Amino acid sequence: MNANYIYDIFQTCEDLDLPDLTIALAHHKEAHPIPEGMTEQGINEFIGGHYEALVDAFADHDREAFAAAVAAGIQEDEEHQAGQEG
Repeated sequence: MNANYIYDIFQTCEDLDLPDLTIALAHHKEAHPIPEGMTEQGINEFIGGHYEALVDAFADHDREAFAAAVAAGIQEDEEHQAGQEG
């Protein structure tokens, strides 16, 4: 996951006063294509799975704190995946 891209989706949602992040993603990707290695479904699932932590991290508008929350979400997903495989 690209933390900056996800942050920008949150920022788009706030800037345009959109009702949800799925709509914000649609608006954002018009001008900024989804980075290679990411998919719209993957972004939506990641945001949905870590919504509260990401909202909390975005509240201070600190990209570094947001990136840390994304990294923690990635690690949590990897640990969950490893648990299912093993």
